[in-house]
Amino acid sequence: MPTDAWPALPRPRQHTPCAGWAPTPGAAAPAAGCAFFKAGFDVLQDPGMVRLLGEVVSGAQREPAVAEVLRDFTARRRAALGELFARAAARGVLRPGADPEVLVELGYGFLWYRLLVGHAPLDDTAADTLAAHLAAAT
Repeated sequence: MPTDAWPALPRPRQHTPCAGWAPTPGAAAPAAGCAFFKAGFDVLQDPGMVRLLGEVVSGAQREPAVAEVLRDFTARRRAALGELFARAAARGVLRPGADPEVLVELGYGFLWYRLLVGHAPLDDTAADTLAAHLAAAT
């Protein structure tokens, strides 16, 4: 299964910054992290996409080729978010000892858990909440 067959996520839509990523003096694109999550959450408003992602995760447990596609897809998404946290670390915005990779895992853990368990929505409020908590952890 070619990795370029994975559906592309939509471009971030214009919106007001999440509470957790409020602009700070000298910060480059402080709402970028929030926009990143909102774009990812937007695609999850489509029940067909939610079903597809659930099936891919399920298939990845049985089929090495599907697992590879999922790993490639999630690696690209983690790298993109990791870059946002790395830039924040380079600007001195992260607390000393804050690990950008752990922040990425926390962000995606939240998203995948809600996606797979379905106990809570993945909407703008969830994106705002996640952004606020990640910002507080930094």
